[in-house]
Amino acid sequence: MARTGTLYAWANPLEAASEVDHTWVTDYPFTNGEYPTIEDIPAGAHYWYCWGSYHPAGDGGIHHEPNGAIGSAEADLDIARAMIRANTPPPKLPGVPEQAQSGSITFYAVDGVCHNVANQVLFATGGECLPLRVAQARGYPLSTFLFTNYGLDQAGWEALKKRYAPEFAEPGDDFSAWFSRVLGSRVSIEQALKVAAARAAAQVALQALHRKVQDMSVDEVYAAVAATALLALGAVERVIGWENFLILFPSFDSVPTTPDEAAVWVDREQLARSVEVMQQR
Repeated sequence: MARTGTLYAWANPLEAASEVDHTWVTDYPFTNGEYPTIEDIPAGAHYWYCWGSYHPAGDGGIHHEPNGAIGSAEADLDIARAMIRANTPPPKLPGVPEQAQSGSITFYAVDGVCHNVANQVLFATGGECLPLRVAQARGYPLSTFLFTNYGLDQAGWEALKKRYAPEFAEPGDDFSAWFSRVLGSRVSIEQALKVAAARAAAQVALQALHRKVQDMSVDEVYAAVAATALLALGAVERVIGWENFLILFPSFDSVPTTPDEAAVWVDREQLARSVEVMQQR
């Protein structure tokens, strides 16, 4: 693989007091506030929005490198730019190959979220090693529980990999690895299997929802996503207990009991944009 530059992963809280981070990717480092708008970034530089707005600062995450990023690695920048277009907000027609600013995450919060798009950009750091992911972002165990590393549109993701990085190896499932690391000695095999079943049921429900969103309002989609998340998270808590639940999902300070609490990770602005886009197709 031609290592043509470096990709940097960044994180910022979704809201001021949020324990869940938005993530994005650049091919340049910066200090917070150095480039106030997208027009101010260095000439020839690339900013991947990852279903979000422009962020001039990266204050989120649970670990930062000296440059402020939550991770960085050498990459084939041609692959990164080909897989997901940079310097353009989420598109009017997401998922169209020649305008794929969101990779295979064509419907935000149903196919995946910013963590999954960022991971798709960062796939260009693979080849000689496993690719970097945004695992240092707060809320990452929750996003990978619902959407896996790269989102629920497996066919779309496989097509991107086959077209642009066919020889790159995909890492194992990050949520499964996290579950084993933090709860491996605290839960039984039977409990682990029940958590996996609750996860699979949520993913099936979200995949089914994708086929319906074109005829739904923003509020209807949000309600369906939030209800799916609450059902799955409630099932997990009943299996492993609230103490283990909070270890597994550290972005929560208590077990969610309402749909809004379970959907704290949803950016309503991006969800509204997704609905608008789908209804125009």
